[in-house]
Amino acid sequence: MPEHTDASSALHAHNRAASTVLGALGSEIRISILALLIEREYLVSELVTQLHRPQPLISQHLRVLKNAGIVVSHPQGRSRCYRLRTPELSDLFREIISLAATAHQYLPPATSAHTATQSDVD
Repeated sequence: MPEHTDASSALHAHNRAASTVLGALGSEIRISILALLIEREYLVSELVTQLHRPQPLISQHLRVLKNAGIVVSHPQGRSRCYRLRTPELSDLFREIISLAATAHQYLPPATSAHTATQSDVD
């Protein structure tokens, strides 16, 4: 019985960790931010310019990525500069984005209720 509990606990921890990462990537804006940060670090103002979105919205999405442990920031002048926490994971994040886009081709179209909800978040 203890072996089953240990295996169950390990699976639960594994799934929780996966959920944290995948949940943080559950927004088109956050995917776009991640795709840029894979290449190099960016100031918040550069992300605003690249993504054509307001600064408060970009900052909100950066906070989600930071809370998930995907990115880190440091001050640079009066702004903040963001980068991947672990640059060695760049190829993995590229692959996750690519696999998700490929999987989407095989999924049924999203319902209009989900689409409206998602655009409200983004």
